[in-house]
Amino acid sequence: MDKAFVAAGSSGLLIVDIGSPEEPSLLGGVDLSGPAQGVAVSGLRAYVAAGYGGLQVIGIWDPSAPVVEGGIVGLGSAKAVRLWGGLAYVVGSYSGLYEIDVSSPSAPSIVRELMTPGDARDLLIDNYFAFVADGYGGLQIIDRAAPDLAIIETMDLGGAVKTLGSASHYLYAVVEGVGLQVIDIGNPYSPHVVYNISWLDGLTSIRVVDDTLCASEPGRLRILDLTNPAQPIPVASSDINTDYLVSLAISNGFAYIVDGSHTFHVFALGDGREVSELGSIDTGGGAQGVCSAGNMAYLANGHLGLAVLDLTDPMQPILRGEILTQDWAYSVALSGNFACVAEGAEGIQVVDVSDPNNPEIVGTAALPGSAKDIVVFDDLAYVAALGDGLLIVDISEPATPALVGSLVVGGESIRRVVVADGRAFLATYPTGLLIVDVSSPSQPTEQGALATPGRAYDVEVRGSYAYVADYEQGLHVIDVSNPNSPWIVGSAAMPSVAYRVAVSGPTAYVADLFTGLYVVDVSVPSLPRLVGQGGISADIEGVDAGDDHVLLAQRAGSFQGLRVFPLQCGDQTAATSPPVAPATLSAQPNPFNPSTRLRFVLDAPSRARLRVVDATGRFVAELAAGDFGAGEHSIDWDGRDAAGHPVASGVYLARLELPDADVTEKLVLIR
Repeated sequence: MDKAFVAAGSSGLLIVDIGSPEEPSLLGGVDLSGPAQGVAVSGLRAYVAAGYGGLQVIGIWDPSAPVVEGGIVGLGSAKAVRLWGGLAYVVGSYSGLYEIDVSSPSAPSIVRELMTPGDARDLLIDNYFAFVADGYGGLQIIDRAAPDLAIIETMDLGGAVKTLGSASHYLYAVVEGVGLQVIDIGNPYSPHVVYNISWLDGLTSIRVVDDTLCASEPGRLRILDLTNPAQPIPVASSDINTDYLVSLAISNGFAYIVDGSHTFHVFALGDGREVSELGSIDTGGGAQGVCSAGNMAYLANGHLGLAVLDLTDPMQPILRGEILTQDWAYSVALSGNFACVAEGAEGIQVVDVSDPNNPEIVGTAALPGSAKDIVVFDDLAYVAALGDGLLIVDISEPATPALVGSLVVGGESIRRVVVADGRAFLATYPTGLLIVDVSSPSQPTEQGALATPGRAYDVEVRGSYAYVADYEQGLHVIDVSNPNSPWIVGSAAMPSVAYRVAVSGPTAYVADLFTGLYVVDVSVPSLPRLVGQGGISADIEGVDAGDDHVLLAQRAGSFQGLRVFPLQCGDQTAATSPPVAPATLSAQPNPFNPSTRLRFVLDAPSRARLRVVDATGRFVAELAAGDFGAGEHSIDWDGRDAAGHPVASGVYLARLELPDADVTEKLVLIR
């Protein structure tokens, strides 16, 4: 039987059956004389760092009835424990490192001890050395082979060292206010920092298995790829519905987390992947935006105007033609054989690109404000104009484009515009997402809005969902099926700031302004997850997901031009027979009062989210989210909303969201 041993704070030591990771169950537990802070297991015993209760030795031969065999106090507030060669090593807050003989479980005894200068919080043991996360005392490297425990090196890492992990000859230290630091300890007498990820300074626990580093932080589990252990790459993350995480462990492809309410969370880790660049071309102009059609790409090339690029061989893009525009080229959109360029104070220019070797300006429209973004739908160009809102331009006669409608958005700065189903979707600041009815181009009207938690810089729309790059708040997936009342159904944090987004099929490509391109699986819109990264630095100004490639307009100091990456999914072959429903969903009793049990059956293991919405599609409550095994699962709904308030009598929908389909069941609540 597979078991997890959980140091569960005031609840003591808990033993959980994880033989079926999708449905963990509590086997047993034991209260301790202090809060369980850390645990190590060897054979039929668990050794628990129990705060001021010291080190507790627990007999676990019967997992349903663990017993305290012995213990030792006087270790300060014991925070962490590691085992090595018949000895237990414990760190105590503001007391240091203790080496304890546990050969007699009923009477463990201190062999050696060493006072450290700081607040010892975590430790690792490696051959002849101990590494102690000593809070503001830094990282202490201790020689265990000496007659007395002796500090041989103290590293001041610029902040409080909180927790540690290791792989190969590298140590990973989380330093408050500094980041996740990678330290080369190949020579423990001369350690040195080789890498730092500054935005990961809030991690609370680290665990390493093989080429994967799992880390927890308030509200989130993060996965980093250690293929190159000197340079971890964040590849995935998942939300956890709590800000207080107690412990983290990983085993057999799963991560196990216990939160402050002693809820046991299980995550399937999967494999992250790095996306390799196919090719690039430096166009030298300060690339701003890009769009594509077939094997051709069109680049808004800053002060050099419009560049036309041939991607027949994506590994060697060729500059076919270019033309200087009157002002800085910020954005470009296609309409048949014409490219429309937004160029700031000069409005828009219409360029004939039927001969890619000789693009030619055929029309110009002077517009109010400063044209920053443009999209074309049918014979209309929709322009985001700084200071003057949304402008709609008739380009049916390319030589004489004419302004036909406008909407001033008071106090808003429009960063991006897309058009779908007779509506314009605007990424604006400070509001977030603004939806405009453009079914009558001469009289556009505001229809709906959603205040996003960050600063919306980009938006893409596919079907009933809008994907918003919300700067420091990451990527949001927004349900716009009711444009009068959009709502966020899922989010994915980015390593730094989400600046641009493009979507192709079940995949979103997000440009992080400072750390490069990231690949996000949005097959389940409510469960977007980071699954890959492109090996590119920063300063991505535009992203386009074309028929075969992802195109990036990059404006870095040493490179200004176009980069080409592969799409992460190939063409799908049409089914030769009707597809089989991937799941069933039912509720009993129904109608109900006050609660009902929802049962869903999966044909195969899958990620899924179960929510309740009202009859208009508005979110009411989330019941479950995560990775589930094949077979039946059941979850109760108590007739309350996400805030815990009883909802009114009426019709509701239970919605099971899966990668390939959504399954719904009507619920009738009678009070």
